[in-house]
Amino acid sequence: MPTTLNHADKLGAVAAAIVTALSGIEGLTAYDHEPAGELAYPALTVGAVTLERVSLEEPEHHLGVDDWLQTWSLTLMVLYDGDESQWATARRLIGEVARAIDFDPHLGGEAREARLVSAEAGYNDPDSPRRMIVVECEVEVLSLMPDPV
Repeated sequence: MPTTLNHADKLGAVAAAIVTALSGIEGLTAYDHEPAGELAYPALTVGAVTLERVSLEEPEHHLGVDDWLQTWSLTLMVLYDGDESQWATARRLIGEVARAIDFDPHLGGEAREARLVSAEAGYNDPDSPRRMIVVECEVEVLSLMPDPV
């Protein structure tokens, strides 16, 4: 059974669990939101989420439990000043994020399964005051929520 049983708290609990799963990655600061102000770089922020529930006609994984498929947007940011080693850092961190989620696919009990499903690397806007390598990632999370009584 999932750790968080309150529907109103579930998405926040999953975001926090993603950050907890990533907390052991050396040199990366993970946030469960995009904070205002200065970040500690390299940084990863947990952003928007898309929630899909099983339609009324589809079967559930378990009787009396509602499937919540969530797609989370994660943004990895590495400062870039033209040094190739910064790209090496970005590539290493993508692999470490995938590994951390694979190591704890249940996100501390918040998920039935979680997986990094995509990562796309590029640069931020060239007119930005700070040049960065930006990696847009997606993590899919399947959570099971008991039907409300």
